[in-house]
Amino acid sequence: MKEQYLFVSVGAAMLLTSCASLQSIPVTGTAGPQPARLYPREGTLKVYSATDEHFDGDTAYYPHTDYRILTKDGRVFKHVRNAISPSDEIPATVTLPSGAYTVVAESEASGIVSVPIVVQTGRTTVLYLERKKDWTPPALARESDLIHLPNGQPIGFRAAGR
Repeated sequence: MKEQYLFVSVGAAMLLTSCASLQSIPVTGTAGPQPARLYPREGTLKVYSATDEHFDGDTAYYPHTDYRILTKDGRVFKHVRNAISPSDEIPATVTLPSGAYTVVAESEASGIVSVPIVVQTGRTTVLYLERKKDWTPPALARESDLIHLPNGQPIGFRAAGR
């Protein structure tokens, strides 16, 4: 009988504890997003530069060629190694402070090109410098949304207000 009494007492205590935890405790203040001053002030850049052909046995790989990022005043800000290895076909994603830069890279259609770019906080700027068939702008893109090589090939989206 004492064991039953003990089990009932423990069970009742557990039940009362769980019921008490259902009551909410108010918190002062209202939750929201983190303050803008805490956001990272950087964006990313991805450049599909011209590719080099590399063979590993019978398998051909096409890693993207390296390129440079220049500051507004023409100084080299960063040299980008655009492939980790000769078999890496995915271009590097580079994190940069928000701002205006110039990318100097090899285009498959036009040789070495200088492309002014804008990097915005939390956004990715992408350049498509491979062959024309490697990128097609989205169907809803207007011609005024795009930037082009001198031969007319679209290579990315125009920066807002430029």
